[in-house]
Amino acid sequence: MTNAELTQKAKSLKSQMLTRRKDAKGTISDLKILIQCRTAKDYTKMFETKLYTVHGGEYCEYLQLLS
Repeated sequence: MTNAELTQKAKSLKSQMLTRRKDAKGTISDLKILIQCRTAKDYTKMFETKLYTVHGGEYCEYLQLLS
């Protein structure tokens, strides 16, 4: 997946989340990491993000949106 495609997918995911949570905290950068981790099936890098460590409920919702 190219960087442009990854960015577009992350923006789309953020847009979906904003329909569920008006105050969604996940950044495009965090979402790009999440998409890459999901593709690689290795979430080690995700565990260091603020989305995972501080906004865990939202992180779980993003996982639902991706499945």
